[in-house]
Amino acid sequence: MKLLDVVNPATDELITQLRIDDGAAVAIKAQKARNAQAAWAATPLADRMVCIQRFRALVVAQLEDLAKTMTQETGKPLAHSHNELNGFLGRVDFSWQKQKVFSKPKRFTSKTVCASKFSTSHLV
Repeated sequence: MKLLDVVNPATDELITQLRIDDGAAVAIKAQKARNAQAAWAATPLADRMVCIQRFRALVVAQLEDLAKTMTQETGKPLAHSHNELNGFLGRVDFSWQKQKVFSKPKRFTSKTVCASKFSTSHLV
């Protein structure tokens, strides 16, 4: 079994070792991800958003530990790791706000479709 050393680039300290997957293991994991995606896509949007908000809450609760880990693994200053995580949280919040807009049912008329430079043959 091959191992990958995870080293702090600022100190050359060995943080941990991770098992390196071979091609067969990667293929199995990729198939599992494809299978999970189908189930995720079939999950109602409201349920998916609850899951994403739970994930966001976990990130917030563990922000300091996550920032320290990022700093160890990349050698970047701790403030940069905080900024990166806070940027992630901002993108989650933005997506949360936009899903409310884009998940509302829309009614299209020939006037709105033509105004959008689409032909009326796209109306159902």
